[in-house]
Amino acid sequence: MTQVAFELDLTSGMVRDVRPSAEAGRLRDAFTWSVTCADGAVAVFALGRRGLEQIGRCTVDAAGVVRDRLGAGDDEPNDYQWGRVIDGLGVALGRTLTVEGPRRTDASLRRRQEPGRRGAAAKSSAAKPAAKPSSSPPRRRAQLVGVAAIASVPVGIAVWVALTPERTPRPSPPPPPAPVVAIAASEPDEPAIDADVIDAPPPLEEAVLTAPSLAAAAAVIRDRLDEGAVADGAWLLARYASGRAAWADFHVAEPATSLPLALKDGAAERGKRMCVTGRLLDIARSDLDQRPVYAGALVTADGDTLRFVAVGSTGTLVKRDTGTFCGVVTGRVGDAAMAVGMFDLPENARPIVER
Repeated sequence: MTQVAFELDLTSGMVRDVRPSAEAGRLRDAFTWSVTCADGAVAVFALGRRGLEQIGRCTVDAAGVVRDRLGAGDDEPNDYQWGRVIDGLGVALGRTLTVEGPRRTDASLRRRQEPGRRGAAAKSSAAKPAAKPSSSPPRRRAQLVGVAAIASVPVGIAVWVALTPERTPRPSPPPPPAPVVAIAASEPDEPAIDADVIDAPPPLEEAVLTAPSLAAAAAVIRDRLDEGAVADGAWLLARYASGRAAWADFHVAEPATSLPLALKDGAAERGKRMCVTGRLLDIARSDLDQRPVYAGALVTADGDTLRFVAVGSTGTLVKRDTGTFCGVVTGRVGDAAMAVGMFDLPENARPIVER
């Protein structure tokens, strides 16, 4: 029985952590999917609100033909994403795969919490035998009787003293010394504070999404992400840019870098702006925080490749069209540079409130 599993970076198409297992791996973000294959049955998992959720399945036979593609929604997976999944599966299996038949949709595919589970739990708890009556009341009465008996002792003593003939009072014994309690030498009003907690920077996601400007958000990505997390940084920067950035944030009269420089040293050029004109190899819509963004790639006349996450409008641009993209470099992924930005279109030049 053939078993294989791997993680798929949707942005770059990179396949990670290939292993001989049919169990989905742990995912850290919504831009990486886990794919498993057990004896020709393929399952696709994504990180959802309830944790790991199945969003797609298909079959692959001994001849390498993929059939019966079923997704949890019209765009989950979409054609572009199915292509990424099948390409990644081919890499993991070490063979070339072909696709037959259209993809279909079944909303019930995504794993959901079973309805009635809470009701069943309530029914189960209701079926438990009633607890035995507590013995607290008798015990409490006994305690009250004891307290009353103790309280009556001073009264009896007072009566006895009043009825007893006058005698010379005996001196009262000195009160016993108060017990000495050791007190720790500490300041109770000033608890110790770990210096590392004070100096710790805010979480990466919070630091990016609360940045005062796109340049500040890009600086966080540049300073706190290593070269292995280029795609993660791109999508995080796209979350910021999709709701707050404007064309002027990406377009500059004199670019700070170029595509060849970004391909040469992606880490050194991260956070710098550039504009690239080329033919679109692919482009597909995704949603970030309920706002559309477009991931894809373009190739220049010189043969250099740029992977992009575009915010704002993409107009009528489709695969094989030529367009100009201006954005912030986030690094290099494989043989391509990566950037977040906008396409040079009239509608992107308008203020966000008008778009």
